[in-house]
Amino acid sequence: MSGPELTVLVAPDKFKGTMSAEQVAGALAAGVRAAVHRPLVLPVADGGEGTGSVLRGANGGRWVTAQATDALGRPVAERSALLPGGATAVMEVAEATGLWRLDPRERDTVRASSRGTGELIAAAAGAVSHTTELTSHV
Repeated sequence: MSGPELTVLVAPDKFKGTMSAEQVAGALAAGVRAAVHRPLVLPVADGGEGTGSVLRGANGGRWVTAQATDALGRPVAERSALLPGGATAVMEVAEATGLWRLDPRERDTVRASSRGTGELIAAAAGAVSHTTELTSHV
């Protein structure tokens, strides 16, 4: 069956724990192309993890890395998206103190700290000239 070629909006969020928004969008776009249509690929994020990647993908920019501590005080390398012009950095709380960094047996609200989030903010504030965006999703 053939019909007019359509432009199909492909705008998924991540599939948590399995695929990033960009990976999901790529897989869906392949299916749209296989059906002989044009995909308009615009990955999205809900303000939590993946937001920096989506905003960097839409606007350009680069990744910057810094040292921080995880929720249990261990050193970790985190990354933030520095958008074009250097005026805006997008940081994700999960980069430093996210649950994905902890083994399920280590998840202890009494011992856990958000200090790494403050370290992330300080590092980003030093890298930008104007605006710092902090994303978190609860």
